[in-house]
Amino acid sequence: MYKLINNANINSARYEKVFDKFFPYVKDRLGFDVDFTLVFESDPENAKKFFAGTAHYNPSTHTVTVFVDNRHPKDILRSVAHELVHHAQNCRGEFDGEMETGEGYAQTDAHLSKMEDEAYLVGNRLVRDYEDGAKIKNEKLYEALVKRLVRR
Repeated sequence: MYKLINNANINSARYEKVFDKFFPYVKDRLGFDVDFTLVFESDPENAKKFFAGTAHYNPSTHTVTVFVDNRHPKDILRSVAHELVHHAQNCRGEFDGEMETGEGYAQTDAHLSKMEDEAYLVGNRLVRDYEDGAKIKNEKLYEALVKRLVRR
């Protein structure tokens, strides 16, 4: 489903544990059928900027690149989810044709603006819904454990 390239040399095991469950959930919700590559990138100079780039998607290679320096894991997950919405859009053919993605593209191009709106809304909601579902499962497991211990 995905290939991880860790150019940032961070311990990716923590992330992969979540990704291995989150990505099938996202794939099911978004309906894409093309595998993707996820790249962890380090750029300390980028991380110093207030309005730094956080992630981007390359539709021709189906690659999501996320900058990981000094970021909370859930923030990284949100960025990846946003870019996976772009991946789903690409799989639906919405990246076909000429597109100018220079500065201000989301404000000046109606089609790209709509795509960004979907990526922000759906990407964030995917993380929230997945997180809430994981918490509910953990609460149910915790409650079952407590009930079992109380019975002893």
